[in-house]
Amino acid sequence: MRWDLSGHCHFRGDYEHTSDALAIHPDDIPEHRAKFPNVDILPDGRPRFTSVRQQQRYSEACGFTKRAQKTRSLGRKRIA
Repeated sequence: MRWDLSGHCHFRGDYEHTSDALAIHPDDIPEHRAKFPNVDILPDGRPRFTSVRQQQRYSEACGFTKRAQKTRSLGRKRIA
């Protein structure tokens, strides 16, 4: 078996993400640019982030908090 991870690796500085969940109405783009000049907004109202830290700061400034992801046990017992 061979693993090909070439298309799945992201390196620092190679991050670009557009968010549908944080999108705004296109009429609000000028106000958004005045409040958040370092966050690029696409014409359809979706913000484009260049780093995870930028996205986190933006979300916090807008009043959104990220909850810890729920995980579930796989039900496997550890064998010593």
